[in-house]
Amino acid sequence: MIDRTFEKHHKEQMIEVQALLEENPSLFVDLLRPSPRESHEDEVVRQEFGDGDEPDGENSFGEWFYFHITSRIHLQRRLIKRAEVKAFLGELCLHYARACNVAVAHYCLMDNHFHLEVGVRAVDLVVAKAAASKLIGCVKQRFTNIFKAWYNGDYRKEKRYRYKALGKGTLWDGRPHIGRIKDDAQLAACTLYVETNRIKATCSALIQALEEPPCVLSAEESQGEMQPGYQALLDELSAYPFQSARWYLDGCKGSDPVLTDGSDGIWATDAELKIWWRESVAKLPKGWRKVWFKLRPGILKPTPCAERRYLISPFFQRLGSTPEERGRTFGRLVMGMCWHGRHRLEAEDDETDYPGVSNI
Repeated sequence: MIDRTFEKHHKEQMIEVQALLEENPSLFVDLLRPSPRESHEDEVVRQEFGDGDEPDGENSFGEWFYFHITSRIHLQRRLIKRAEVKAFLGELCLHYARACNVAVAHYCLMDNHFHLEVGVRAVDLVVAKAAASKLIGCVKQRFTNIFKAWYNGDYRKEKRYRYKALGKGTLWDGRPHIGRIKDDAQLAACTLYVETNRIKATCSALIQALEEPPCVLSAEESQGEMQPGYQALLDELSAYPFQSARWYLDGCKGSDPVLTDGSDGIWATDAELKIWWRESVAKLPKGWRKVWFKLRPGILKPTPCAERRYLISPFFQRLGSTPEERGRTFGRLVMGMCWHGRHRLEAEDDETDYPGVSNI
């Protein structure tokens, strides 16, 4: 499933991010150094591997490996449009992230696809790739089963059975895209790409009408007023409940339904397993979920809000000394990406209905 790095899949996005980094040298001075000239060995590797995944090389994040994951509904049907569908998709992302020990740092759930930026603490890239692939594979498979049961039951009953029941087969358009994030510049580009994904698709008219940059400033400098036209975009970003930007803009207060560091799951004890493992799922206490693919059977229990833990990525850490400062700077950077990408709104993120394709 790992087919290319984030840079190869988003070359134009990387150019826009480079411009944004140059506008904020106090935040990204270490990322503005000119890249070394490609050596003959690098050229041979690039020609040999082409657009495929590159050799492991040195990891820029120590024991952490970061990936951008996205998957799309077949024919871009807007099957994830309703709030209850997005809600149980988010619940599945959180559950399997804990089951696979994968951290979810940023995410965006849209009407016909979704994006995850995940981090995996592993001894090498092979192990990290396997964990990321396991996460997305379980989410897609389980979502398909739950969605079909909901669609064929409650939804068709609501619509008085005017729609045919869904049959066998997957809902998804082929394999997921899992791109490795190799360095800090790609991590910045991926984070801003994920967080601007929805407003670029739904607020294209507002973005194209922008006439001046949003006055992006670092956390150490005086905070200026947001330029006219940007506040409406920022309010739209903050109001959407199925995206991580809302939590970050609010200064990382409270809890988020999807974000996790991957290790804050509460597992049933051996005594509880003896009592509950052979019981049907319907008889389990509320919120308990069985995990079948671990080395031994396990049951994940709900984690109280006070015990939730989150992964703050290296990109977000550099945005200020406090969560509030980081949130303000993060909002201005996101608006800066809207400014730089105002003439290149992603066609692949368009949520327009396809003629003859059923949605919900």
